[in-house]
Amino acid sequence: MKHTRPILALAAIAPLLLAGCGGGGSASTASSSAAPASSTASPTPTPSAAATALDIAKTVGGSDVSTTYALTEDNDANNLLGRSNGYSSAAVGVIASLDASQCDAAKPGVDCGFTIEVWPNDAAAIQRGQHIQSMKTGGALGTEYDYVKGGVLLRVSGEVKPSQATQLNGRFGGQQVTKA
Repeated sequence: MKHTRPILALAAIAPLLLAGCGGGGSASTASSSAAPASSTASPTPTPSAAATALDIAKTVGGSDVSTTYALTEDNDANNLLGRSNGYSSAAVGVIASLDASQCDAAKPGVDCGFTIEVWPNDAAAIQRGQHIQSMKTGGALGTEYDYVKGGVLLRVSGEVKPSQATQLNGRFGGQQVTKA
């Protein structure tokens, strides 16, 4: 009977482990244009490699977001999705209060409001945030707020008011990234 407990424990957690393997998410569908995803609130996901960027974007955006886009190989403006030196999942949140003309729906990015990038680990996400911050030094290339938590990078457009960036990060729970 001692062998029964480990088997029962495995049987109890197996559905949870397999749930992260589902292929039905819109983040895995290839498309030549960005398809808006529902902005309906979902339970708060824990940022991790298993969580999809779209799930996190919906939670982080809350009522500030009019639309969320799952990035694909075809619409990723950074061309980092799925590459060995890139992120595994990415999504964009369109913030309603920003100038809509700044957001390219065919290749949405941080200029739409914010971007969620799921990296292989915390170090890779921090390195990406530091790289962005070093390029934005002096404001010549604009500004951006970057936050990291558990391998997930939240990039917020510098066009967003500081208080709104703080509010978005409050829902995310990350640490602010500064240049190296």
